[in-house]
Amino acid sequence: MLNSNWEVIYANSVMENMVDLPLSKYYRKKLWDLFSVDDYNNFFQHCLRAMETQETVEFQGALHKKGVMMDLTIVPSEQGITIIAKDITWYMDQFERLRKSENRFSIITNHIKEACWVCSPETGELVFLSDSFTQIYGVDKEIILNDPPRLFDLIDKEYLDQVKEAALIMTQKEHQVEFTITTPDGESKWIRMKGFPAEDDGKQYVVGIDEEITKIKEMTLLEEKSRQLSTITQMAAGVAHEIKNPLTAIKGFLQIGAVNPDLRDSYHDIILDEVNRIESIVQDFMMLSKPKSSVQLEYVNLDAIISYVSRLLDPDISNKEVMIHYTCDSRLNGFYCEPKRLKQILINLVSNAMDALDEDGEVQIEAVLQNDELIISVIDNGHGLSEQELTKLGEPFYTTKEKGTGLGIMVTKKMIDDLDGRLNYQSSKNEGTCVTVRLPFRT
Repeated sequence: MLNSNWEVIYANSVMENMVDLPLSKYYRKKLWDLFSVDDYNNFFQHCLRAMETQETVEFQGALHKKGVMMDLTIVPSEQGITIIAKDITWYMDQFERLRKSENRFSIITNHIKEACWVCSPETGELVFLSDSFTQIYGVDKEIILNDPPRLFDLIDKEYLDQVKEAALIMTQKEHQVEFTITTPDGESKWIRMKGFPAEDDGKQYVVGIDEEITKIKEMTLLEEKSRQLSTITQMAAGVAHEIKNPLTAIKGFLQIGAVNPDLRDSYHDIILDEVNRIESIVQDFMMLSKPKSSVQLEYVNLDAIISYVSRLLDPDISNKEVMIHYTCDSRLNGFYCEPKRLKQILINLVSNAMDALDEDGEVQIEAVLQNDELIISVIDNGHGLSEQELTKLGEPFYTTKEKGTGLGIMVTKKMIDDLDGRLNYQSSKNEGTCVTVRLPFRT
């Protein structure tokens, strides 16, 4: 506190510590005897204004020698002035750090091609939107910052619900979604949006990045078409080759039978085998062309499925004198799947395992439940496959069997894909093979 003659008449200990001066020893001393007017001219000017106008003055100042920043309030009275000071050094340091951090953040976000954004899920407000947004979406970012729902007008209708659902998921965990937009100029673009929840000062946010992936999608589509064309070409050549052989045999035997009627019955079984071979190839191709949309889920029991497969293959099991063992996780009761596809998958895998066995071989079927997945393993102790053979499995018309077509594994993989599952082979030469099928366990 100063009297009207600018003399110090009171100072508390906090003020003494702040200015690092025992002010109580300098009572009745002029303020400018303690603090240089040249060094603190701005401070004295504010004190003088408060005295002359008799109005409270607020401003910020610094103690030059100590580097202390203060929030100052000067309250005038008839007796003099009261100076109230608050040390704000820490707050100013934090503010400066935050300002520098924001500048660095802006430099980064505004110089990358992806659009960065921060959203408040509670209010739906966009807290931050980088400059790249304008280039990607073709709309000034300020328009969207002022009216965030206008962003949905750019998203193509078929993806709108998907994007809104993804936005909700992003408030809970990291998630991404891909969708198409149509810019105001009529340009169609693919966008990949990634977002994740974040917290700052007790407030919840969602932080995200939007990336234009139009070129990536176009390249992927071209690659897919190229692969499809290659596969179709390869399979067409294979079909022609596979069907031509039995047709040549049938034609030859029919010609022999026409010339020598007495020999017709001798070739009847051979002709029938070749017809069955053609039928099998056609059925496999029909299965490959069957759309996934035809999957009809039913509540099934795995024990009943395995029992059906065992009974169906029982003649082959008896003829080859092989053993089949089955173990099942006790937690596996009923679940939803398509029984026809599941049966055919197991028939194909167990048949392949049996074909790989010599006499007295064994096939082990194991079923376990793990992380909401049904894992079925078909294990044999047969001759196994080399690394080269493993890499070719699933290629059209590649087979290790004498009379195989190579379509069986393709059909099996297609059916597993239709059931949203995965297929994996592990094998070593002369050490057997383990085939694993992973299917979602739907209850």
